Amino acid sequence: LPLEEDSNLKKELEERYPSALDSCALQSIIPKGAFLLENKAGMAPGMLFKKGVSSFIFLPGVPQETMSIFENGVEKFLKEQFPSLISKKEKSLYFCGLKESQIDPHLRTLQGLYPEMELGIYPSYGYLYVSAKSHEEKSLQLMEETLLEEFGDFYFETSSGDLLGAIHHYFLENGLTLSLAESCTGGDIAKRIVS
Repeated sequence: LPLEEDSNLKKELEERYPSALDSCALQSIIPKGAFLLENKAGMAPGMLFKKGVSSFIFLPGVPQETMSIFENGVEKFLKEQFPSLISKKEKSLYFCGLKESQIDPHLRTLQGLYPEMELGIYPSYGYLYVSAKSHEEKSLQLMEETLLEEFGDFYFETSSGDLLGAIHHYFLENGLTLSLAESCTGGDIAKRIVS
């Protein structure tokens, strides 16, 4: 695209940075047809181009400036253009003592029943969690009910995202104490829970 000077941008930059007029002039030369995204944290504006069904967003590399432009312009644009992606609800279920292969067939069945739902399974040492995203709250509820009916004995709740955090929370919430006698583990279980 040919470059051209944006007089409005130049005027605004000169008012904000009167001691850097040369830089203001350079930053005001932009590709023709660009929609400017205001940079409240620096000079270089973000730029948005639309071509057919595609959109291209260019942001300066300075993290503070990138975040400012994103929060003040890009985020709004994305929400307007792709509301279905932004508004998906998410549900995570945590299970201990299960293998991925045990729960995967049930997820495939659920995926067939609710094709709009995004399902993922994430194994870790000793536990795994299932993540589901959908526009439909009902789909998430049915997914949860189905998995808990089948694997409720292995389910645990956690806000920290791990099993040790869930154990800690459960004991605090129920006024319980935990004693450990370790030999082969060398105190590792107690250390991890205390941490």
